[in-house]
Amino acid sequence: KNHGYTLQQIAGKIGFSTFTVAGLLTLKQNGEESLLHAALGGKVPISVAMEIAKTNSIEEQRELLKVYETKEMGITEIKAIRRLIEHRRFAGKSIRGNTRGKQTTSAESMVNAYKRETARQKTIVKRARFCEARLTLLVTAFSKLMADENFLNLLRAENLSTMPHFLSEKISKKS
Repeated sequence: KNHGYTLQQIAGKIGFSTFTVAGLLTLKQNGEESLLHAALGGKVPISVAMEIAKTNSIEEQRELLKVYETKEMGITEIKAIRRLIEHRRFAGKSIRGNTRGKQTTSAESMVNAYKRETARQKTIVKRARFCEARLTLLVTAFSKLMADENFLNLLRAENLSTMPHFLSEKISKKS
């Protein structure tokens, strides 16, 4: 690179892809010697090394590298953990964002944080599906009731002729 070669030319000379050359050069320029060595040694793919390099703390990088090397997690999980670490660094431990000092991060705590986050998201998805199922049931029931002229007469007699706009839209789409 210092001799004026382009990434494509370097890639052709050493037999790597342009992406790999760009990643290796970025690691070298940023002083990420241990990650560069791990990537060149085949311990981690260049994409994983680049993702780990985005972490600010050397301890966190070391722990993420250890987690990857022990095959506990792949690139997708490492990206998620890195985002969690950054969010935690920004917002702190509490919901309100109060921080009580800098804590060291271990591979085990990263794995646990990832597992907690995935469990939380699975719970949210489960609750959303439950709500959707109930909404579908309500829309179906109200559609059948609104098709019954006797039910409509009863509603008018009791002065109950209105319903929530959202529900009436769903019923009209169903019909």
